[in-house]
Amino acid sequence: MAGVFPAILNDGTTCPQAPQAFYSAPGGATGGHHSEPGGLPAHEAFNYYRSISLALNYKLVYGSLGKDGLPRVALKAQPSKAAADAFAIDNDIVIGAPMWHDWAKTMVFQWNADGTEFVEMNFGGNGKTDDNGASGNSKTGAHHILGVAEAMKRGLPAYFIISVASAHTILRMAMSTRW
Repeated sequence: MAGVFPAILNDGTTCPQAPQAFYSAPGGATGGHHSEPGGLPAHEAFNYYRSISLALNYKLVYGSLGKDGLPRVALKAQPSKAAADAFAIDNDIVIGAPMWHDWAKTMVFQWNADGTEFVEMNFGGNGKTDDNGASGNSKTGAHHILGVAEAMKRGLPAYFIISVASAHTILRMAMSTRW
């Protein structure tokens, strides 16, 4: 049960709490990116800046439409008004979905008494031949599942839930108009 539903404080009450503070949580599994104590805030900050930068770069390259309706690369550091009108990027999704995606890391990456990290359960695929029988690994961590489940439980909009589920490719989702 602990690998699927990690322990939380005040479970079953009207105010359950994560077992550790956001600022002390690692951002990834032992030996991975941002796996140190306090790695989660660093991971979130990195994802914030990366997402904002990628959204701006996307607008600079694809945001201006020529008379023929095809995209034109912007020649200035800031996209033009025409670029802003060419398509919409939902900044709430660009910023919010990656953050929501990682909130459960405070549960799945708990610290054990010996200083090691709680092992996050992975779901989906067999981890070996997940690319239509070819070599590939489609497994995803429990924090992905918990983030999507919580967004659904709260009745958040479908486009946001899809973006949370696709957080590693969030900008592709955010740059389309509300599907």
